[in-house]
Amino acid sequence: MLKEEKEDYLAAIGWPQYQAALTRAIDARYAYNAASERAIPAAEAAAMHAADKALDAARTQYPLAAAYSRGELQFPFSISKE
Repeated sequence: MLKEEKEDYLAAIGWPQYQAALTRAIDARYAYNAASERAIPAAEAAAMHAADKALDAARTQYPLAAAYSRGELQFPFSISKE
């Protein structure tokens, strides 16, 4: 039951959406860094900028998920290892 409560809690604070935006921003930064070693990464820079804007929007829309990502938010219950 606690695992389901954790999943429900994470869904309620927008964790899946925030995590998706964070993953896109990280991937875009890696792509930009890799492309910058070869040439001027104009397309990658635009993609990175868009991903960073989306992550900023997710931080605003899902502040509890952002706090959870930074380790500042604890669950209102403990998770047992079953």
